[in-house]
Amino acid sequence: MGIRETDIAVLILKRLRRQLNEEERVQLEEWRNLSEVNRQKYQELTDFYAIQLKLKNYGEAEEWAGQFRLPELLGKAPASKPGRSNSMFSRTGWLAAASIIALLGLGIYFYTVNNRQQQPTAKNISGDIPAPATNRAMITLADGSKVYLDGIGSGQLAQQGNIRLVKLGNGEIAYQTATGKVLKEPQSNTLTNPRGSKVIDMQLSDGSHVWLNAGSAITYPVAFTGNERKVELKGEGYFEVAKDKTKKFIVSSKGVTTEVLGTHFNVNAYSNEPETKVTLLEGSVRAGNNNNTVVIKPGQQAVANNGSVKVNASPNLDQVMAWKNGYFSFDGLTLKQAMTQLERWYDIDVVYEEGVADEGLMGKMTRGITLNELMDVLQKLGVHYQLEGRKLIIKK
Repeated sequence: MGIRETDIAVLILKRLRRQLNEEERVQLEEWRNLSEVNRQKYQELTDFYAIQLKLKNYGEAEEWAGQFRLPELLGKAPASKPGRSNSMFSRTGWLAAASIIALLGLGIYFYTVNNRQQQPTAKNISGDIPAPATNRAMITLADGSKVYLDGIGSGQLAQQGNIRLVKLGNGEIAYQTATGKVLKEPQSNTLTNPRGSKVIDMQLSDGSHVWLNAGSAITYPVAFTGNERKVELKGEGYFEVAKDKTKKFIVSSKGVTTEVLGTHFNVNAYSNEPETKVTLLEGSVRAGNNNNTVVIKPGQQAVANNGSVKVNASPNLDQVMAWKNGYFSFDGLTLKQAMTQLERWYDIDVVYEEGVADEGLMGKMTRGITLNELMDVLQKLGVHYQLEGRKLIIKK
């Protein structure tokens, strides 16, 4: 018999309160790794701001707490520290509120899963904009023809010389050699993932994987020939490069060249952002331009701006990888920096009333919620807005 949802709820509660023993930690990890659904739910249940959407205020949490017998499960909640409070959960402190949220969030989740087929699909609020539900990406082939990936089932999409372009059962795009030989003359394709589209991943002919964020494009050879593997990126991509000591892998992006032999790294090079950032997760990377290059280690970031390249020794890796892992991380971002992410994800245009301060934000939110749901949370942090069609107006 599998572990009960109430047991998982208590484990998550104890994790939030840093009370897990080793056996419980292993049990929680095993449950989380059972499926992608469980991994997403674990992220959601430890995401304060996303769950805040479900509960709205502490009074509602207290009402539900009685129904879930929380006093028996929690014991006495810890009091908040003197001189510190939270505007939404000030009475017993953040940890007590997070404990209630974890239990309630899991209860809501299992209720939703168990009743999904019985309940009618909720309609979007009038005037709201949902998160991308499909992938709108397309591939432009070497002859100029286009392959639109949305709605196409798995199987072969195109044949270019000895290379087949296929869509796998999990939705991934891949290039496969049909005969074991490669093209003698390189032909380039471009994968474009527009604004308002889900993240797409692709396997190149050498086995390297690329994930593209919304509003991004990558141009690459159908088959890599010669002594290097070179691609051109516009926007943001995460790379897991297949190791090949005889052919370095090169990413060209907005005047910055990133060179690796085999590694995991993220490149952020949107045209409407002043800096190009190369963040290394694993391996070794050389990044820079004609005037300056740097070598970074795992956990470091190369930042290029106006011809100079510097090393950020301690970037926020959680924030860098948030887009690939399915959520927004606004910690340390200004309002306008956060809004550029919303423009790409929801395919909207953001305008600002005169006098709007570009203040700092905080918190994480799942990328699966509607625009109004997300903005409702930011409004509690003092961000006022109005949505007109696909134009988001940030008000003073």
